[in-house]
Amino acid sequence: MPTWNPDRQTVSVWTVAGRLKGIPFVRSPEALRFHAFRKGESDLAMRDGMFFLLATVDVARPPAHEPDGFLGVDLGIVNIATTSDGQIMSLGRMA
Repeated sequence: MPTWNPDRQTVSVWTVAGRLKGIPFVRSPEALRFHAFRKGESDLAMRDGMFFLLATVDVARPPAHEPDGFLGVDLGIVNIATTSDGQIMSLGRMA
């Protein structure tokens, strides 16, 4: 399993040649917030000549959003769109 050091942006991994330490890696600021949620093993993959360190994260699912209303839209040819609340959109006019 790799040893991550997010502050220094380095990782250590086991290879067939032994453990390689202090390998620099690049990650987006958004990816840093998921570091605390790492779970299980990570994989080192090569794609298109570049190496990627793939890690599984376990993040709590946010609560479901309950909508407070709905709007239906009928798409047509003469009237581009007609909404369920009575608005008609057509070329050149909006009623």
